[in-house]
Amino acid sequence: MQPKKDVLISKFSTIGLGGKADYFFDVESKVELQKAIDWCTEQSIEFRIVGGFSNLLFSDHGYRGALIRLINQDLEITSKNDTHWQVRVDAGYEWDEFVSWAISQDLAGTECLSGIPGKVGASPIQNIGAYGQDVSKTITEVEVYDLESKNFKKLSNSDCSFSYRNSRFKKSINLTEIIWSVSFELELFGEPLMKYTDLLKRAKSNHRYKQQAAGKEQLTAVRNTVLEIRKSKSMIYNPKDKNSRSLGSFFLNPVVSKESFDYMCEQLSAKKEDIPYFSVDNGIKISAAWLIEQAGFKRGHQYRGVGLSEKHSLAIINRGGSTKEVLELAEAIQQTIHEKYKIKLKPEPQHIP
Repeated sequence: MQPKKDVLISKFSTIGLGGKADYFFDVESKVELQKAIDWCTEQSIEFRIVGGFSNLLFSDHGYRGALIRLINQDLEITSKNDTHWQVRVDAGYEWDEFVSWAISQDLAGTECLSGIPGKVGASPIQNIGAYGQDVSKTITEVEVYDLESKNFKKLSNSDCSFSYRNSRFKKSINLTEIIWSVSFELELFGEPLMKYTDLLKRAKSNHRYKQQAAGKEQLTAVRNTVLEIRKSKSMIYNPKDKNSRSLGSFFLNPVVSKESFDYMCEQLSAKKEDIPYFSVDNGIKISAAWLIEQAGFKRGHQYRGVGLSEKHSLAIINRGGSTKEVLELAEAIQQTIHEKYKIKLKPEPQHIP
């Protein structure tokens, strides 16, 4: 198992940034994964597991080590009955291709997650979600390779410690686990999730959602609506769309206490009904995009060779700049919002120095 050398990271990244990785492996089987890790261990070389490069921000200086990209792409129906199917999907499978496949089989549970870039293996790490649907609601099991025991093992949903855009896999104590496959339970002929009024209105208007048959017709109507919304915001990667040269949403929607929310309202002299927010179990969730614009960073804002998308203020885009400039703009946004409203924005992409 020999790696490629001096591979340019930017050619894989959706934001088009990142220097060269010293070594680069493409891994398709469990045996290949173990061999690649053994090679790195024997050479005393640091390594990192990667997938679709849609949520990783690499340094302009590259990566002084080995990147191991998972390209395993099996999909297996492990069980099914009249109401639910169990499906095991490899980590290297394209996420949106899996969503499309599920809908073609009349399976509900992932339709609102259409258009999210990246691989299936990344979905549990940050518990991806959109329009009120979180992937953790359908995940039953995650198969991982444990670097300490050098064995593959299976984790249940409860083992994964899922929370809002978080899981055990994001915590430093568990960087010894490599996700190899993810198992889902999807509902046969289930109804699409319609938590967002705007999503329902658009689906009814553009795709006659209520007139469609249960199953793939209704699910497809919702999927097409989600894709239209994401495309209108340049949140689907397209090499021809300069506003899509990003890592998607750069910041998480902050969850704050009632006291913090009231303080923000006072600073803005705003009525609560005019603010995009909703109550969650541990506080009040506010739109990060709205906050960014209130702080003076409008759509299309430019900072040197980077800036904010002209379609969505939550996306930092590359206009021929650098990772350093992305981080500087992100820090300026965070500092301004904290100074004005005492709210801390947390980045969603992971920065790899």
